Amino acid sequence: DFKMPPPSGGMGSETNPLKFMDQDYNFLQDYYLKTRQRFVEFFPPDPHSIGKGLLEPDDMARVEWIRPTVLYSNLAEFIVKTVSRFDYAQGSVGIPGMSNPMFCRV
Repeated sequence: DFKMPPPSGGMGSETNPLKFMDQDYNFLQDYYLKTRQRFVEFFPPDPHSIGKGLLEPDDMARVEWIRPTVLYSNLAEFIVKTVSRFDYAQGSVGIPGMSNPMFCRV
């Protein structure tokens, strides 16, 4: 199903994203930078990572967490041989989740 993107600046847009589990990315980023702590990603995540009540228990039991490199052995590379200005200018087009350290499939 095709869904129209939210209006520019509207709730759910790039500049006004929806918050998952009431988390604020900018607040978390500032906190970790100011306290000089590293954000630790636990893998595989626990059921809390998906969000309480978002999946039925039967569906939740079928969730399988897989790293992108396991799922796609020939996944696109961020930098190949040398650094280019084009390595960083991917824009909002591309594979969603390429920058995400994990994929999830049910």
